[in-house]
Amino acid sequence: MGQGDGAQAGLWGRQPWVLCAREGGHLVGILPLLISPRFGFPVRWLGFMGDPLSDYQELIARPERRPEVARAFLEHIVEQRARWDMLDIAHLPEASPLVDPELPRGPDPSLRHQVLHHRVSPFIALPATWDEYARTLGKNLR
Repeated sequence: MGQGDGAQAGLWGRQPWVLCAREGGHLVGILPLLISPRFGFPVRWLGFMGDPLSDYQELIARPERRPEVARAFLEHIVEQRARWDMLDIAHLPEASPLVDPELPRGPDPSLRHQVLHHRVSPFIALPATWDEYARTLGKNLR
């Protein structure tokens, strides 16, 4: 599986870094990241492009390939350690394959990671169709 870098243009000190996983010329995963200064310090923060405005952030991949794609992206990010100072992949669903206790450390043994449970975003699993959902509602809510 190969990874490629996407757009590299800077914007107010921010640099988009879109990782793409391909196999046999077919796209199997995307991870939209952004490198930017943080909190007025000369720190290159690496996080999701949608942070902090999105409730959930996650890699985009074919369901059957998610764990493999997540691992490849994490390995690539660690290999590119010279590009960033702090990796903060926040607002992940608990079952995300990016929440990996065995985060690759690459050539830098001092690389540490921590999983924090920042906030809970409740959700409701919905039926497959609107009609199925409507049948679960009372008369006053249909």
